[in-house]
Amino acid sequence: MATSRTLPIPHNLLITTPSTIYLYSHSTTKTLFECSETSGILTVKAARDNSGLLAIADSQLVILHDITQGTDRKHTLKRGDGSPRILLFTPDSKTLIFTTTLSNTIQTYSISTGELLPPLQSHPSPPTAVTISPNGTILLTASSKPPTVLLQDMRTIGAAALTFRPTISEAAVSCASFQCKHSRGQENYTTFILGFRDGTLALYRLYIPNLPRNPQAWRLYPQRVLLHKPNELGVYRRLHKPAMGGITAAEFLPGYKARVISVGYDGLCLSVNLGKPNKSVGRTQKAVNFSDSTIEVEELPYQGIETLIAIGIQTGKVLIFNILGLLVHEVVLDFPVIGVEWVGDMSAPCPLPRRASMSP
Repeated sequence: MATSRTLPIPHNLLITTPSTIYLYSHSTTKTLFECSETSGILTVKAARDNSGLLAIADSQLVILHDITQGTDRKHTLKRGDGSPRILLFTPDSKTLIFTTTLSNTIQTYSISTGELLPPLQSHPSPPTAVTISPNGTILLTASSKPPTVLLQDMRTIGAAALTFRPTISEAAVSCASFQCKHSRGQENYTTFILGFRDGTLALYRLYIPNLPRNPQAWRLYPQRVLLHKPNELGVYRRLHKPAMGGITAAEFLPGYKARVISVGYDGLCLSVNLGKPNKSVGRTQKAVNFSDSTIEVEELPYQGIETLIAIGIQTGKVLIFNILGLLVHEVVLDFPVIGVEWVGDMSAPCPLPRRASMSP
């Protein structure tokens, strides 16, 4: 199948290299941010409200950049924190969550006030994975020494987080992701995946208790609203080679209950089904492998939803596949790609107040 020269409408892709951030769409490629240093950018995250707000990290700073005004707000890390590792906006884009390479805490930053908020939780070692549920209710964080997962109910900040140590793998968690709701009646639970450094990929479901109408009730009787250990729904062991570092990233595919795309340090990108498929009418497809190797999993119905999968590689390319594993588009750059993210047109008003740059 020949690759197309443009992305289909309305797909827009945020592409990050060590020095430049691009917005790539069906009609144009726009430079959003350039760093004076050739390897100054470590990680980037776009706000979830479709605004032109980017969180950009170098070795010492976290910068909030408004692409519409070209203005920045800078947060300088404290000495001893190390370099930024993970950036994550809450679903309402009002708070930036970030971690560093030397600090054991999950730090939060208010977009509206420009101030650091009290740390949410602390790990026994610097966190290696952070994700939040689509409605902002559950924050999942993981660290490696010892392998630990914390689940924090964001509705009851101040209450202790649930400490969860998965039994299906002794390795550390390298990535995690929540599933977007695909049907009604799922308000009382959320589903997430964990990828491990030994190549294991596991699917879990977490029950979310209802909060009492009285805001003070959960403080008087916290045991009634405490999170409980999530249920394991499916697992795939040694999906990627443990000797090479296991899984580096994994995401749910829209339209499926348990269909997941995983990327490993072994250079493979695989699509696997971790649970029972959705009931659907139409043709079926076998498991998709985005590389030369093969892997066998059960068949599942193809939903017919146009889903594109973008993979950035160190050779300076972004490869874009469809759900069947066919390469449909390719973006060629002059520098290694360190991040890709599907975004909107970034046209919504930016939540960053128009004020001078600040540094605590």
